[in-house]
Amino acid sequence: MTASTSAAANWRSSRRRSPPWWLPRSSGSRRWPPTKDVRLAHVKPHGALYNLAARDADIADAIALAVRQADPALVLFGLSGSRLTEAGERAGLRVAHEVFAERRYEPDGRLTPRGEPGAVIETLDDSLAQVRALVARGRVTARNGEEVAVRADTLCLHGDRPDAATFARAIRAALERDGVSIRAFGAPA
Repeated sequence: MTASTSAAANWRSSRRRSPPWWLPRSSGSRRWPPTKDVRLAHVKPHGALYNLAARDADIADAIALAVRQADPALVLFGLSGSRLTEAGERAGLRVAHEVFAERRYEPDGRLTPRGEPGAVIETLDDSLAQVRALVARGRVTARNGEEVAVRADTLCLHGDRPDAATFARAIRAALERDGVSIRAFGAPA
């Protein structure tokens, strides 16, 4: 049993309905973050929690409930078409279906696990081809060659690449040349 599988089992067995430890338990976003001049706009689970919530309805529901209790105006970011975006919608939250520039997909719409060969798209050209298909057709080619429909409200670029800044500028420039308007999520068109 992996750590994430164990966490899911522990969560399901407890059947708690209070927010998890990683979200504030009172007074919503007025105290989160603890700086009066900063207001959160969205919540995005990270890493293993993100991937677990994408496929585990109980974890997804817990996150959506916690976000709603913290501040129902927050937007919940999640993998396009995942359990997390479904849970957010059921909880009455505004959700952003997220797609990835440099990650491969499985035929069921999930991300290919990073431990699998080819899970990360390394070249700018291959990433651009995927992003253009996501933007133009709302589709991505899965690792097995199958076309998968996805909703793309926001695009994730990973900052842990050695060339992250250059990569991001190149993706933006190419999309702008294609006539795509780039803006912060929720900003007016």
